[in-house]
Amino acid sequence: MTGNPLPRWAYRFDNYTRPHGLLREAIDKYRAEGLSQPEQEGTIQRVEVCWELARKLLADELANRGPISSRHAGSIELVGTFGLRATGKARPASDLDLVVYGPIGDQATDRLRSEFEESPMSIAVDIVAYDRIETARLKQHIDAVMQPLFDPDPLRPSA
Repeated sequence: MTGNPLPRWAYRFDNYTRPHGLLREAIDKYRAEGLSQPEQEGTIQRVEVCWELARKLLADELANRGPISSRHAGSIELVGTFGLRATGKARPASDLDLVVYGPIGDQATDRLRSEFEESPMSIAVDIVAYDRIETARLKQHIDAVMQPLFDPDPLRPSA
């Protein structure tokens, strides 16, 4: 075998670009001339595929290269998204709402928030620690719509 294999995120990005292109074509056709019932159903499937691939891409970015990496793995049990992006109602300028589960304090949450602000991600990220949420309505919303991004167990050092 010659050369280094592609990192997982690069492989996933390559896998994402084709379905995203097909989805873009379907949207353009819908705007220009409409879609038949089978084409509408196919477009829905394309949205679902793109969403799942994008979710996996983001999880790789966060776990391997982004702010949520091995330095925070000891206190993070699970990371999920909620809000407009989790419900499928996001617009291009919508932020990414993340919830972190586990014994993570205010200082670590603030540090994560700062790291996201300094990261090269092209969207704004809002991050909250689930155990620190005081508003019952926000917790209910998260409980209802949260989509898991990743479980950092693979990042934890072996004992």
